[in-house]
Amino acid sequence: MRRAKLSTSGKKIRSRVIPVVALFGASTTLAACSYSPVAAQVGSQAITQSQLNTELKALLGNSAFVKQLTSASTGATIENQHSATPQYVLSTSFVDKVLQRRITFDLIKQALKKSGMKIGSDQITIGTALAISSYGGSSIFDAFPKSYQLEIVDDYAALITIEGSLTKTDFSLASLQSYYNSHMSSYVNICAAHILSTTASAANAILAKLNSGSSFPVLARTSSADSTTAQNGGYIGCALPSQFSSSFGASFASEITTGPVNKPLPIVAVGSGYSIPFVTSRTQLSFSQSLAAIATTKLGSTGGAVVNAFVAGAAKSANVSVNPQYGTFTASVSGLNITAPSTPAP
Repeated sequence: MRRAKLSTSGKKIRSRVIPVVALFGASTTLAACSYSPVAAQVGSQAITQSQLNTELKALLGNSAFVKQLTSASTGATIENQHSATPQYVLSTSFVDKVLQRRITFDLIKQALKKSGMKIGSDQITIGTALAISSYGGSSIFDAFPKSYQLEIVDDYAALITIEGSLTKTDFSLASLQSYYNSHMSSYVNICAAHILSTTASAANAILAKLNSGSSFPVLARTSSADSTTAQNGGYIGCALPSQFSSSFGASFASEITTGPVNKPLPIVAVGSGYSIPFVTSRTQLSFSQSLAAIATTKLGSTGGAVVNAFVAGAAKSANVSVNPQYGTFTASVSGLNITAPSTPAP
């Protein structure tokens, strides 16, 4: 499902998976430690400080992943402090999100073990696709230590297994292949640009210039009201039709899905004005390239809610507790949450 998270007019084209942590909030300093106090207790299983630090170091050791996170944050940064003892300055909420996700996946795996459900080879294949997608693509994923890659894949394979059971969804590769064969038009990678105008008359005037031979990138730079894309000649990026639909509306997605390539398309009313779409390329994705997106589509919007409710119930049954230095742990039908302390604990 590696589709770029494309921003335009403050919107993002993205897909539904368990989100990779985002940075925000106050900072704290974690040092690589030789001791192993408990970071969280999940039933009879402890998540030690050492285990948490190992995961944090795996994340921070991937420069491309760190760059992706810091570029998406609102001012927070991750900094590597070069000293005799490796130290990492992190957002407190970053650490909490990592710990929160680890608790979530531990609860899911404990539930699978208790019920006797096994993770099959199909789920591992699908889990691999979801893991690669959610962490930003193969180039970023492959830069993690091999042991951490395997852990992430196991996490997502467990998620697919439990979610399939809870929602009665068939997550075999054969089932997903059948779905792909019937919905191939939904799995096309479209690279597009647009020129945004605030009024229909202004859009019509620009379209007339384009139809008379004016350069699309040039007019986008000088005339587009979309400040995010204008500087790039109107270029939005590449994504699936459904992702464009989420950000720009169904009419925009329909035009770029069916219209000619490298020609200005008819004006489309979007939320922030009137858009002139322009497709630079359109490529049919293979089944393997579409696998994570297909799995996400089959899960649907209700899948996440079902799993959140299940995990919340499992957390209460397991009497999950978190070391107070990380904050206060709560579980509700909307999911798990760790609220950072108002000031860093000593």
